[in-house]
Amino acid sequence: AQDAKALALLEGNDYDLFIIDLYLATSDLRPDGIDLIKAIRKQKPDARFVVMSGKSISEHIEEFVMDIGVTDFLSKPVSVKDLIRTVQKALG
Repeated sequence: AQDAKALALLEGNDYDLFIIDLYLATSDLRPDGIDLIKAIRKQKPDARFVVMSGKSISEHIEEFVMDIGVTDFLSKPVSVKDLIRTVQKALG
């Protein structure tokens, strides 16, 4: 789910992990996934996040994302094996 719909899903649900694409909008100018992580973090301070992207992640963005508490990164395309390994690591 994107943006407001994703935030609405927080009400009445308890998630162990969020897997979020950095670029949610059609614009390549700004990774809107960061905004979503910040919004979820406000409601769920202990939430865990894995970020994925099909685009290269600049060192600046990677550093910033790690500072806001992202557990790991996945590059698209994502294999099932890598997804399972990453989720197990994030929840472990």
